[in-house]
Amino acid sequence: MIDRVSVGKRLKELRKRRRKNTTIKEVAKALGIHENLLSSYEKGERLPSPDRMIVIAEYYGQPVEAIFFAYRINKLIKEAE
Repeated sequence: MIDRVSVGKRLKELRKRRRKNTTIKEVAKALGIHENLLSSYEKGERLPSPDRMIVIAEYYGQPVEAIFFAYRINKLIKEAE
């Protein structure tokens, strides 16, 4: 299961790191989605579809796994230690 809250935090962080003061409206327009939908992703209320995950990852120049599955990778590393 994907942790929506962690994903939302990562999406918000990526948006803010992309350029200072990049708005949800600007990113949503670039992604071809409504800003309310992107906001719901950032708040951890919803998760994007697998196809949209790919589009978002490409926009931010990050692997899908790094944005949407990093919590699982970190958990596995801790369990292996």
